[in-house]
Formats: sequence, structure tokens, C-alpha cells
Amino acid sequence: MGYNEKYHSQLLKYCERFELSNQFDHAATLGYYSQIPKQYFNKITVIDFIKRNGNEVIINLNNEMSEEMLVKYSECFDIIIDGGTLEHIYNVPEAMISLQKMLKPKGLIYHINPHQGYTTHGLYQFSINFYVAFYQTYDYLNLLYDVTNIQHRRFGNAEQVSFIAQKPDGDIEYTKDIIQIEYERLRGKEAPRP
Repeated sequence: MGYNEKYHSQLLKYCERFELSNQFDHAATLGYYSQIPKQYFNKITVIDFIKRNGNEVIINLNNEMSEEMLVKYSECFDIIIDGGTLEHIYNVPEAMISLQKMLKPKGLIYHINPHQGYTTHGLYQFSINFYVAFYQTYDYLNLLYDVTNIQHRRFGNAEQVSFIAQKPDGDIEYTKDIIQIEYERLRGKEAPRP
């Protein structure tokens, strides 16, 4: 996966469509630093769970963020780019909530993850419904996705999903259990959101 010209072009089109600035002061990328070309962002922080190049911020997204990390990185980033990390994290709900806590109000979250066909890659492949359910639960704005067919050298024909959403302004209480919310919605206990 990874972030490249295609995905940067998609990000610029997203910003144009929703009349958002495409100038990002502080970007965070999950995993390998080399995935994000430096010319796109004024400052890049790499978040990983191990040191690879020595410049990473070590955060294990499987666990709830420590108070120290929350103080340092709460609402810190204009954009967070997941160029293929989420599928390697076992505790996806905790990771998703931690990412949102690090994102500034009106900031963008951009996922590029396996959709189907990556049979031996990572722990998960993600449905568009997963992202929609999570981000609608927390009233994110301007949800936009794309599914891309690719010919992968190891997996053959595969698909990956790219998903962008904008964090709303104001405080968000991340206490809802997204799995329970989706279950209740499907069972008709809660009206589906548009």
C-alpha cells in the first residue's frame, strides 16, 4: 500500500471538492517514514510501535494512549495518514479512537487499507461500512471513499479502500462501543443515519 502520487492527488481533489485548504502544517503518518514524500507537508511525525529509523514517536495503538502521550499529542495533527498500518493492529477500536484524539478539530484522517484479496497480509481487510459506521457515529464530515483494483505482485488481483473524513469542530466523547452501536442499528433499535 503506502502513500504515493495517486493518493496525494486524491487528497487534493477531496480538499477542492469540500473547499478545504490543502496546506497541512503538521502531518502524522503511521509506520514507515518513507511512505510520505516530505514536500507535501511542512512537518511530518512518524507514529510506530518500534524504532525503525530512529525518528519515530513510539505509540502502541493496540493500547489506550498514556496520559503523557495524550498531553503531548492530543489534537496535534492537521492530517493523519494511515497508508497501510491499521490492518496490522489487533485492537482496531482502540487504535481508531487514539487516532481521532490526536487529530485537530477540522483535521483530516486518511486511510489506505486492504479491502479484499490480501489473503496473507495483515490481520484484517476493511469494509467501507466499517469506516462509515465509525465516522458517522462521531459526526465526522465529508466522508469520501474509493475502492481501487490493483494487480499485486504477491496477491494477484486485490482491492484496497481509501477513505477520507473530516473531524468536526468541538469536543467528542469517545465512549461508545462501535460494535454495539452497529449491532443496534442493524437490529432496528436505533434509526440509521443518512
